Amino acid sequence: MHFSLRKLIYSLNDVARALPRPILVHQMGKVGSKTVCKTLHAAGIRPWHLHEVSRTQWRSARKAYYRVNQYDLPRFFYMGVLARIYLKLTPLRSRVISLVRDPIAQRVSSIFQAPDLYGIDIDGQDAATTARIIEKRFSTTDFSYVYNWFSREFKSVYDFDIYDSSFKREDGYGRYESEKADILILQLESLSDLIETELSDFVGKDLEVKESNIRSKKKRGNKYEEVKRKVSIDRSTCRSIYDHRWVRYFYTDDQVLSFIDRWSSTS
Repeated sequence: MHFSLRKLIYSLNDVARALPRPILVHQMGKVGSKTVCKTLHAAGIRPWHLHEVSRTQWRSARKAYYRVNQYDLPRFFYMGVLARIYLKLTPLRSRVISLVRDPIAQRVSSIFQAPDLYGIDIDGQDAATTARIIEKRFSTTDFSYVYNWFSREFKSVYDFDIYDSSFKREDGYGRYESEKADILILQLESLSDLIETELSDFVGKDLEVKESNIRSKKKRGNKYEEVKRKVSIDRSTCRSIYDHRWVRYFYTDDQVLSFIDRWSSTS
């Protein structure tokens, strides 16, 4: 990657201010992690915000950026390298917060965050055209990034397999212990209800929700909301996406049905 001294310095500063036992907000992209980080910051906690830490996943993400000629990588790539070094050397157990989200909603948000990675021109066409392009992509898109993220990251980094334990789907969270880490996983869809309860208990501080990264307030925000309203994915495709083991592990049957109804019809 193209080395950025500025990004490295900022990353080292984040690392140093959270030592000796940082809280790691470690999750796939576009699942509400910035809201968690902002909430923790407001309570005086400085977490590490991480996406890819495992060497395999980190390299795969880097290749995705390189394919579209983006060589000045975001700062989370630097944080991933530093976290990998720390986790290899520290004798301390890690405290890890992660999140999950409806996979179709996650993908639509990801497309708007980094359309070049998906080969979609968000700004050069109207919302209806963008919605149709996204629909076609969902007929062929591979959701392996979402389905395999925990296996690639948590299993290799924390020696933790999510399928070895149960997730409280009705309550929207799961708490786990591995030899290397204490782990809390939250549904984004239940996040506002869980921050003042489960998340507060996990970090040992009273927290108040501090929303961040609200797409409707950002560039392309209005278009993003309009595209979401217009997207209509074939119902059989939705069923196939939501029938995966990963989805059924984190979400109830009623939640899955609501996702299918949401994305297979337009309002």
